[in-house]
Amino acid sequence: MTFKIAALLNKSEREGPTMDAIRARLAECAPDCELKTFVATDPEFTHQVMRYRPQVLLSYPYTARTCSVRSYLFKHILGCFNVCLRTEGQLDYRHGNKNTWLVGLEPYGPDFVDYELFWSRRIAQMTGEELVRCGKLSSPERIRVFGYPPYEVYFRPWDDAEDTMPAAYRERMDATPRERVVTFITNFCFADYSAEDIVRAGDLVDASAPDAQQEVVAGINGARRCAVFRQKWIDNILRTAYRNPDALVVVKSHPVEHIIFDRKRHNPYKEAFSRLPNILYIREPVRIADLLRRTGLFFHYGSTCLAESYLLGIPSVFVTSEELYGEGKNPTNPNFYFHDSGWESSVRADIDGVSALVARHLREPLTFTMRPHMRRVLLDVFNIDAEHLRGAKAYEPSLEIARFLAGLAQDAPQALRGDDPYVLNALDKGGLSLLDAIIASGVAALQAGNHGAALRELNEAHALSRRLDVDLRDLDHLRVICMSHLGMVQQAQRIVDAMEDSAEGKRLSARIAMPPSQGGPS
Repeated sequence: MTFKIAALLNKSEREGPTMDAIRARLAECAPDCELKTFVATDPEFTHQVMRYRPQVLLSYPYTARTCSVRSYLFKHILGCFNVCLRTEGQLDYRHGNKNTWLVGLEPYGPDFVDYELFWSRRIAQMTGEELVRCGKLSSPERIRVFGYPPYEVYFRPWDDAEDTMPAAYRERMDATPRERVVTFITNFCFADYSAEDIVRAGDLVDASAPDAQQEVVAGINGARRCAVFRQKWIDNILRTAYRNPDALVVVKSHPVEHIIFDRKRHNPYKEAFSRLPNILYIREPVRIADLLRRTGLFFHYGSTCLAESYLLGIPSVFVTSEELYGEGKNPTNPNFYFHDSGWESSVRADIDGVSALVARHLREPLTFTMRPHMRRVLLDVFNIDAEHLRGAKAYEPSLEIARFLAGLAQDAPQALRGDDPYVLNALDKGGLSLLDAIIASGVAALQAGNHGAALRELNEAHALSRRLDVDLRDLDHLRVICMSHLGMVQQAQRIVDAMEDSAEGKRLSARIAMPPSQGGPS
């Protein structure tokens, strides 16, 4: 019997490659396991998961308000594991409130998540212990540490077949001496947020808190400052390209920005960066590894991609704006401003000094030195230690995760009580959608002639409809059909007896014992 794992994706462009790596490792170490991905924004998401009927949910973190509802319903009905694969690497050495924020605003009980999988021991210690303390995880024994699968590429021989860079971009970057390639990454999606977006995000502001209105106002002000900062990046990138014509200026925008640009039908980067011939703007989904291995100097705003420059030995520049984000100018909420998290870069620069810095680099290229704090970041955030860096130990978190998931076949998930207030809340918010999905799956099984599976799912739908106080007479009809095909005549008759006052009940009663070939239910 196949052990099924449903990987639930929130941002598929970012999370998909990790799931692909885990799937490939499962094929190696546990061929009786199967991992299939499901995108949470797909309108058919609930139906797809219920048709798949996994034994394990492998999910993104439950941090945003209401994001746990569907997984609560899946776990309640299927009795499956719920495993959270953490996606955050935002360890902040300077602002402890950022680390606390990773616990999230969504309330849920200790029996909901069976295991939390973290990138590193340091983050597991901070966030995991807080999850236990606030009742979102039943025990510290349910915390696991594996590392970060996307960084495995830095610990194996480089394979050109894996290169994600489009050919035209690859040729242009490869034709330029590496020290003359300067790369900027962006992620200023917050610039386009409205008050509604801030609340709807679910993990930026606690809408139920007494100070929610003030927080939303702070968020709007933060979005306005972010818009100014983004424009400063655009202006200074243009200035850099104009004043340094011998440089190839590469700009890679963030996948989350694309979601907003597509919604607004306006991409400020594409419009601005088409003006100069020595700017290469990349919107396509390209691995940072494929970008940085062709880069001589890397500019960032405080991104976790900084760690990748450590691993490739690329000098980096942390870019800020003292005018916008100087000391004493920032709100309490760490999501509303760009700040230095204490991750060491080769150089720190104000945004208005970027073009001059590039000019100096072109005259005398900056070099990279691995400093002690950089090593600490790699260990604290990604579980990469000195032996990994020396090549004395393999770095294979995807394999370790695959083995862990396969081992769950010998484990038992935590059970959710039927009267659990979080289950009741999930049923209230999403019960009807779940009921529709279960019935659809049951009918599909019935049409395929799989009467055992159909009856199981239709029975689940029947039990759920009673909890939701929904009267579905046709559901009993379908259950009787399945039971008759399975030879469960007495059970079918009991259902018919309860329907005896209806015309349908009388018709079924007269035909229930007859096999389909003689006019019985079909």
